[in-house]
Amino acid sequence: MSRGHVEPRKSVVGAAAGSFKSGVRSAAGERPNPLRPSTRLWGDREPEGARRRRKDMRLRLVGAIATAAVLLVACGSSPSTATLQKLPVEASPTSAGATSAAGVDAGAPLPGSFGAIEYRLGGPLPPLPTHAPAYDLAAAPAQDDRHRIATALGVADSDRHLFVGVGSRAGSWSFDATCAAPSGVDISGTGGADQAAGFACASPVMNSPSPGSACGAGSTTVCPPGTPPEPVRPADLPSKEAATARARALFHSLGVDVSADGLHVTDGITQWFVSADPGVGGLPTTGRTISATIGPNASILTAAGFLDTPEKLGDYPIVDPATVGFTRLLEAEAHRPRPMIAMGMPCRADVPRCGEPLTPQVRTITGVHVALQQLSGKLVPAFVFEMGPNETAPPVPAVTDNLLQATAPTVSTIPQPESGTPQPAPGGTPTSP
Repeated sequence: MSRGHVEPRKSVVGAAAGSFKSGVRSAAGERPNPLRPSTRLWGDREPEGARRRRKDMRLRLVGAIATAAVLLVACGSSPSTATLQKLPVEASPTSAGATSAAGVDAGAPLPGSFGAIEYRLGGPLPPLPTHAPAYDLAAAPAQDDRHRIATALGVADSDRHLFVGVGSRAGSWSFDATCAAPSGVDISGTGGADQAAGFACASPVMNSPSPGSACGAGSTTVCPPGTPPEPVRPADLPSKEAATARARALFHSLGVDVSADGLHVTDGITQWFVSADPGVGGLPTTGRTISATIGPNASILTAAGFLDTPEKLGDYPIVDPATVGFTRLLEAEAHRPRPMIAMGMPCRADVPRCGEPLTPQVRTITGVHVALQQLSGKLVPAFVFEMGPNETAPPVPAVTDNLLQATAPTVSTIPQPESGTPQPAPGGTPTSP
């Protein structure tokens, strides 16, 4: 460098002048960058520390926004359980009177007994929602229910084959063309839920088998009676498709729309049995079946359904189906009522392998879904474990323990005729004793 040369230096005044020019450019139409200061005392280059601090501030702001969004979604999707009422669950009777079978090993086989089933998981189960709705069915029947159902069936409101909200079935209705109520029985359901029907219809008369006869002339051996004749299909019985359409039209007139795939049709030779389990809130139901029996000339022989309208109670948290849910299935199976043949009986010396435990039937679980089980006037979320396309295990509760309340097991009873009450003969005609 020569002695007379002097290196030019930018002064504060020069920097201010540059800032003024930058402001002029912005006023002329150039959009200023708010994150980049227009006044620079270090020329066109920003110090590394300042740039790093500005980048850190942007990252912190983005992180705070993301955290707030996650908290908002979590709070909105996890409703509080403090206001939810407890749902009924049937108690499982044990020898000690307990309502559950704590201690059943999910990997251990069940004790061998007649009709025992050993469930096994065939692999991972599909993911399910963390919450499921429950519904209340305690609403009182409407005043026009009888007229609505009678119109759908094509009978008069006073038809005594139609029972609407009678006795213990206050939330349901039934129709039986071969069973008529005697004149002294209220069939309207206005007498209160504690009123018993007070009579029972007789079963259709069956041809009793003929007594045994001698196998031949002079023989002392008695041969069993011959096989009774097979039922004959009536000539005027509709086809399966026509019977299905007849039942589906009846269900539609009662306010229950079911697709053809959702109908269960069974051939009874002399009649067709059609039933459906209508869904509620997008979930299938169990224990809430509507049914109809279609006979000759597409006549309705029997029909039954429910009166109440489900009212949502809230969304309930459900347990993990592969762990808690599967254990509940094993507990229910371990304490399921067994036939009397499964009870201990004395062994005879001439009976081989007497007293040895029976091998349980093995069923492999391949899937699971949530359904609504009708219990004590409620629709309760339940797990239905699948073992194949058309085979499922009995439903088990899906709700967390703190929201379940054990109730006594349901016992179905048939009202018996009261003393002096006329009993209907086969065909529905009452006869006096």
